[in-house]
Amino acid sequence: MPGGHGGPVPPEAAAYVRTALYDATHHVFIALAVLAVLALCALLLMPRRSSKLTIE
Repeated sequence: MPGGHGGPVPPEAAAYVRTALYDATHHVFIALAVLAVLALCALLLMPRRSSKLTIE
């Protein structure tokens, strides 16, 4: 695996970056799943029909 300056990347550094990207990707996926559930709950709490608000 080539490094940024043409040198080889130590296996420990490659493993660290691989693990960090794996964890970050999973955290984003979990956050999006939670957000989708919250959006669904908000949608289900909204009334089906609404009436025009009249202020006198």
